[in-house]
Amino acid sequence: MISDEAVERLCIALEHDWRSWDGHTFANRFDKVGAPSSWDALALLTMMLEPVVGRSKDALPLWSPTVFGPPYRERGEQVCRRSSNTMAVSLVVLDVDDGTPLDALLEPGTFALAHTSWSHTPTHPKWRVVYPLAEPVPAQRWAATWRGLAGKWPAMDGKTKDPARMYYVPAVRERCPLCPGPLPLTYRRGTYTVHMQLGAWLTLPAPIEEKARPAPSKAPAPPYRPDTLRSDLARQLRTEPAARELVAELVGARVSDGKARHAPCPACRRPAVWWALVPSGAGWAYCNHRNSCGWAGPLDDLARVMA
Repeated sequence: MISDEAVERLCIALEHDWRSWDGHTFANRFDKVGAPSSWDALALLTMMLEPVVGRSKDALPLWSPTVFGPPYRERGEQVCRRSSNTMAVSLVVLDVDDGTPLDALLEPGTFALAHTSWSHTPTHPKWRVVYPLAEPVPAQRWAATWRGLAGKWPAMDGKTKDPARMYYVPAVRERCPLCPGPLPLTYRRGTYTVHMQLGAWLTLPAPIEEKARPAPSKAPAPPYRPDTLRSDLARQLRTEPAARELVAELVGARVSDGKARHAPCPACRRPAVWWALVPSGAGWAYCNHRNSCGWAGPLDDLARVMA
C-alpha cells in the first residue's frame, strides 16, 4: 500500500530520534476547553493521510500545537484556549492561503509534513506546513520567535502570531482513494494533497525582539474640579468591575456568580437591589420588586443615597 511506503520511510528516517510533541485538540471551533493531546511523527502523518470526511467546516475538529494551562472559569463558563493561558508551542505551523507554492514553504534538509486546506484548489493552492521542533518555544518567547518566522516566510497568516491559534484537522468533502502524487513522498486523495519531507528538525530563525516605542510626551493634566471628579467616578462605576464590587462592599450587598445582590433599595428600603459586576449597556442597578417599587438607577446614585 502507498501509505505503508510512507510509514516505512518515516520510521527509518527517525529511528534514532523518535519523539512526540504536546498540544491540544478541540471538538469544533466553538470548543473553549478541549483536551490535552500528544502526537509522534507517525500520528501526524496518519492524521494527514487519513483526513476527516465532512460536509461543514464548522463541524470539523481542530488541533493546536500549543500546551495550555489548566481550564479556569471566565464569566461563568470553563475556558482553556486563551493566549494568557499558553505555556509553550511545540510545533510551527505555516498557514498560507495566498497561493504561495509549496516549494517556497519548505526549508531544505528539514523534516516537514504538509497538507492542503479545506478550501484549497489546484488553481489557488492553500497549504498547512507543520515543522515539529526539537524543543518547545516558551509562551513568553513566542512573539519574538513568530516575528523571526514571519521574516523568513512572509506569506504565513498574521493570525498565527497568537500562541492560542488552533487549526482544522486535515479534511475532505468526500472519500477518495489514496494515490501517489507527482513528486516523491507526495500523496493525493482527489485534489487533497499531502507531502512529507525528511530531514533534521527545524532550526528556528533568529527571534526578532519588538522595538521599544518611545513614550509619548504628555501635557500636564489639568487640576481636578469637583464636577470632573464626579464624572470620573460615575464612569468607573459604569465600566469597571472592581469599582462595582467595591460599591457592593460599601452597601452590604452579597457577591456571587458575577453579580451583587441583596443591596438595600433607596426607594423601598428592602434588600432587593442587584447589579452585574461586569456591566453591559448602561450598567445600572435594579430593584427586584418591579411591580411594587421598580427602582433602577446608576451605581453612583445608589452609593450616594446609601452612604
